[in-house]
Amino acid sequence: MSIKGDFKTSGKEDFSKPTSEDETKNRKLKPLRSGASSSNIYVEKDLSNWNGSDIDEDELDRDISFEGLEQKKRKQKDEVKRSPRPELQKQPEVIDDFIRNFFVKKGMEKSLAVFQDEWYEKQQRGELTEITESVPDVYSQLQMVEEELLRVKSQLEQQKQYADLVAQRYEKLKKVKDHHKMNHLQMVQQKDQLRKELERLKKHCSKYDPFVEELTNKYDKVFKEKALVCLERDRLLSKVNELENNKQSVSIENTNESEKTKRNVGTKTPTKKIKKKDSVLPLDKKNPYKDRKYNRTAAESFALSQVYEGHTMSISGVAIHPKKPIVATVSDDSTWKAWSLPTTKVIMSGEGHTDWVSGIDFHPFGTHLATCGGDSTVKLWDFANACCSLTFEDHTLPVWECQFHYSGDFLVSCSMDQTSKLFDIRSEKCITTFRGHKDSVNSIVCVPFTNTILTASADKSISYWDMRADSKSLCVQTYYGHKNSCNCVAINLQGDTIASTDCDGNVILWDLKTQKIRAQFNASHETQVSANKCSFDPSGKVLAVACSDGSVKLYPGDGQTTRIDEDGNKITITTFGELRGHKEGAETVKFDIEGKYLISGGSDSVLCLYN
Repeated sequence: MSIKGDFKTSGKEDFSKPTSEDETKNRKLKPLRSGASSSNIYVEKDLSNWNGSDIDEDELDRDISFEGLEQKKRKQKDEVKRSPRPELQKQPEVIDDFIRNFFVKKGMEKSLAVFQDEWYEKQQRGELTEITESVPDVYSQLQMVEEELLRVKSQLEQQKQYADLVAQRYEKLKKVKDHHKMNHLQMVQQKDQLRKELERLKKHCSKYDPFVEELTNKYDKVFKEKALVCLERDRLLSKVNELENNKQSVSIENTNESEKTKRNVGTKTPTKKIKKKDSVLPLDKKNPYKDRKYNRTAAESFALSQVYEGHTMSISGVAIHPKKPIVATVSDDSTWKAWSLPTTKVIMSGEGHTDWVSGIDFHPFGTHLATCGGDSTVKLWDFANACCSLTFEDHTLPVWECQFHYSGDFLVSCSMDQTSKLFDIRSEKCITTFRGHKDSVNSIVCVPFTNTILTASADKSISYWDMRADSKSLCVQTYYGHKNSCNCVAINLQGDTIASTDCDGNVILWDLKTQKIRAQFNASHETQVSANKCSFDPSGKVLAVACSDGSVKLYPGDGQTTRIDEDGNKITITTFGELRGHKEGAETVKFDIEGKYLISGGSDSVLCLYN
């Protein structure tokens, strides 16, 4: 920057050449850079490059004589050596520089150009020679203070904005904290209330423990007395039946004798038709399979071996011959067929139903076959004569299932008319009707070697009936646990475990004596399936369930999901796997009498054999 009446501070000009006053006046000042303080103007006197060679010898000749020239040069060199180091001196700013810096700072370039033109013009005319004063330093300081104030204000504004943002976040966090605090207090109060209520209920329940124990003892005592009464009643009934039979035999003998006498006399008397005798329910027999030990069927190793295609429509029922390797099936095509195992030959078939056939069972001696169907009839087929020997038409709606009593003299059936019936084969009539269900009775089974039956109904219940009881109190026990229509009920050969299935895919194992649930399984996993039929293996430790997704699922039939492996470790088993052979839903399933085979029938008219 150039300053009036002074020289440049770059250190590159030759100080030996004087500067005229006009050149000094015409020299233009360079404006300060933007943002620089107007009060910080320094002049640097650079004397480091100055030596004795720069002295003008002509001037020295005019001032002193030649003899003192050497002495004067020596003296000047000594002064230069003793001169102090260059310093920066603060130079006050003149008025015109102040105004120029102001215009530059504010970006007023046009005003600056006008000002400089007018200033230099007047300066050339000599009108501004008297203006030599400089700008007081207080203005520069004031300008610096104003700049600092603006900077501080901008920082203050930023800090205020940041403080407002922090305050908003603080208020938000405070509200969240209060919300969680209130929730915590509510949870603590609810926890205290639940703890107090639990303690109260425990105390309340503890009062009933002695009463429950007393009632349990009374129930056991009454149950034993009832069993004794039933035995005594059966004994008396057998005596009464014997007496009636003796009476009938005596009356028949008397009639025969009277007929003989009349014939001898010569009179003709019409012959009377002899009435068939009613069968008598036998006494409860000890179950021979209860103490017999069977090996569990290796269900996990079963695989599809053969497929039979003999029916034209869905197969709805399967029965196994009690003495021979024969399996019988019924179908919606109104026929039944008997197949030899393990071959695929059809050895016998029957037609007689006018509608679909759903239930089938072999006589305990293997001499007859019973079927039932949508024509509301139950038919008895005689293998010896190869014909239908008997038809019961007592039901008013389609009949779902039928089964022989272990004695072979009785047949039970269940129907859509909400009833189950007991038929006497010898007298060829229905002797008892079991009423109590509020919807269709879908399945029926006889408890092995007893005079009791089990039924499963669409009213979501399982009922336990006594065939010997009075008609007013036939139902002994009702099992509740299903939430949808029950499709099937089955019991193992040992007679102590009941299995039931429903439309939701639930499979429940019940204890016959205690009426408690032993285990519960669900055949539905990713999709909803219906558990249609179920069957126990001879050991009672494997339960096969036919499902609507075409699979046959295998579950622990004894309800024991925890087992011990070969290494002595406890393992949890909920299923033995599943078998697939049907393209459509599996409708029925059955184990053979030895547990070697598993037979299933499906909606695809196919009979599958697994071993």
